[in-house]
Amino acid sequence: MTAVTTPPPAGLPGGPDGLGPGWYLAGRYRLWRPVASGGMATVWEAEDEVLTRPVAVKVLHAHLAADESFVTRFRAEAISAARLAHPSIVSIYDTWSEDGVEAIVMELVRGTTLRHLLDQRGPLEPAEAVTIANHIVAALEAAHRGGIVHRDIKPANVLLSTDGRVLVTDFGIAKAVEGADLTTERTMLGTAKYLAPEQVDGAAVDGRTDLYALGVVLYEMLCGQVPFRADTEAATALARLHRLPDPPGEHRPGLSRSLETIVMRCLAREPGDRYADAAAVLSALATADTNLEPVQRAPVPTRLPTGAAVDGDRAPVAVGPAATGAAASVEPSPRVPAPGGPATVGARRVPSGRLVLAGLVVIALGVAGILAFGVLDRETVADQGPPQPVAIVAAAAFDPLGTPKGEEHNDQVGLSIDADPSTAWTTETYRSGSLGKAGVGLSFRLEGSPTVGSVTVQTPSPGWSASVYAIDDDPGADLASWGEPVGGLETVARGRAVFRFGPRPAGAVLLWITGLGGDRRVVVSEVVITDA
Repeated sequence: MTAVTTPPPAGLPGGPDGLGPGWYLAGRYRLWRPVASGGMATVWEAEDEVLTRPVAVKVLHAHLAADESFVTRFRAEAISAARLAHPSIVSIYDTWSEDGVEAIVMELVRGTTLRHLLDQRGPLEPAEAVTIANHIVAALEAAHRGGIVHRDIKPANVLLSTDGRVLVTDFGIAKAVEGADLTTERTMLGTAKYLAPEQVDGAAVDGRTDLYALGVVLYEMLCGQVPFRADTEAATALARLHRLPDPPGEHRPGLSRSLETIVMRCLAREPGDRYADAAAVLSALATADTNLEPVQRAPVPTRLPTGAAVDGDRAPVAVGPAATGAAASVEPSPRVPAPGGPATVGARRVPSGRLVLAGLVVIALGVAGILAFGVLDRETVADQGPPQPVAIVAAAAFDPLGTPKGEEHNDQVGLSIDADPSTAWTTETYRSGSLGKAGVGLSFRLEGSPTVGSVTVQTPSPGWSASVYAIDDDPGADLASWGEPVGGLETVARGRAVFRFGPRPAGAVLLWITGLGGDRRVVVSEVVITDA
């Protein structure tokens, strides 16, 4: 079509790449506001004034529009993706190129991304993770059947619509398998944390490459972290060439063997060891057990520092923390064997005697990027004594996003610290496990400013997720006043949820519930805060 780019009425500001709200493109698309920006393009919410419907307009960044190779790839996206018609694939409506503007008109999906959901809530319940994975795999099955490999499956490219749909978007680096190769030899396309080994090696890719990335996404949904992570993008990408990932159960105790097997098969280093195609993954997911089994973990006889927050997705050459304001997902503490028992290292069991040298053990945790914790020997641990409870002088409901603000069964909060497990504070019963808001919780005022290192919650509720905050100042009425979380949900076993973090002085602690289990509410029978 002929592109006509008309400036907006006087007084409206410009935007990314010289465009702005009110600009009129191709004689029919009125731009309203930018809704996303990535390494290649800016996405605008717009109005198709011919068909009177909202659309998304993806405009290639100006400096890339001047690069012929980028423009070729960008146009190929529209041509290839427009052939795909599937409920879980974002539809492509139109494209144009003129006066240095390269753009694609797409279906406008209102909602959020899987990236944002994971940043807010951390690990998902297995049933929810499998539901999302099913939609992603169904989209891939349709694309692969059409000869298209996505090559950049990641949470930022999975949209969660307000109407309940899950859609895969951004075929910006996809290519038709039968078409010409638009990349130079040994060029890596994709985001480092989700790359398949063959992409790192610069080898040929096919549909099984997308299945590897799916395995990474499913791993992250279940565990709250990706299987490989390092200080740089290059190191992160190369890690998968030299070692196998930890089984998901190492970071999410209680996962079923069937679900763990699906993840690990998707993450096989050799494409031939993965599922043959997306249809085979769909079949496996249909029979996967999504229940969490009760797990009694051995006590951790040392104070371990908090793990690193899960990085947010950025452009392929950038690494950074989770989005500002999102609840950071914290790595769980490593499994430490009970005294005298065998230790688990990767998939091998090693006698504990090999791990003790001069009373000091160093455990290298490569995947999470957590380097060398000192583990004290049994005699030293015995001298320290067990963790001691700290005095809680007051509890209060914390619901800054509620209506009315601050109200969440306020009359029950004292039951969470009354030393009587038969009484309890409960959240409201919500419509779904996602709460419909960022979270809700309980705050606790401590006597003085004691050192705190763990929070234990007695609860009959299964499958919920939360973060813990600890500050030495007076908290305000909003979540931002609590700073960054110090710990994430580590384990739920036999009616207990345990949060451990690096000991620190604190005058107040917040239990911030970010996701509900199948009961659609969380029951808190008793909260105990200890010094380690």
